[in-house]
Amino acid sequence: MHAGESSTSAFPCIVPYDAQTRAEWLQLTVPLEEYQDRLARVRLEMAAQGLDALLVVGNHGEPSGIAYLTNFTPRFGTTWLLVPLDGEPVVVADGLLHGEPMHSVLWNVWLPDLRPAWPRPGKPPGAIAQVLAGAARERGLASARIGVASPAVISSAHADALRRELPNVTWADGTAALMRPRAIKSENEIALMRRACEITALGLSAAEAACLAGRTEREVANIAHAAMFSGG
Repeated sequence: MHAGESSTSAFPCIVPYDAQTRAEWLQLTVPLEEYQDRLARVRLEMAAQGLDALLVVGNHGEPSGIAYLTNFTPRFGTTWLLVPLDGEPVVVADGLLHGEPMHSVLWNVWLPDLRPAWPRPGKPPGAIAQVLAGAARERGLASARIGVASPAVISSAHADALRRELPNVTWADGTAALMRPRAIKSENEIALMRRACEITALGLSAAEAACLAGRTEREVANIAHAAMFSGG
């Protein structure tokens, strides 16, 4: 078996993406214990809503739910996180640069079970809905009640594919199970938001000072971005 493959989701690649390989490159935004606490609080909300599992949906337009729980920020393609009420979560992603999972910064996924998928069906291990369905069946969720967070960012094509792959699943809106824990910010999150505000203020101040007669919008934007990059 290739070093970048697993027995459950063999994805052909050159650069290994297994948990041990990824650990060397992992850059956590907050301590690992905080990610584990987030997951535990989400599961409490899931239980309160009568969900057997939660499917967190992410893409470049709405990456925050995935980033909140996995430490990975989707920038292209689709990323899903399946969180069973009991058992190991699984991350499935199909936004793979050059067909290489690690080219897409997937090394930042802290959860051990990561399964790449192809953006279109026809190649092993399959498209994202097929790979996700396989993981769901492994975890005994083929006839479960699964919440989706958030239904607003899942495409109709993906929703239809999931219904075909998991015809006995009862799908529900599980957005609150993710958003309620996120509403309570930790000290680490508050510090990160303050730092982001400080850097943004540097950019705004630089842009304001750069608004001189004859300057183009692009020149002002360059100055604002340079100030923010210099600020961290």
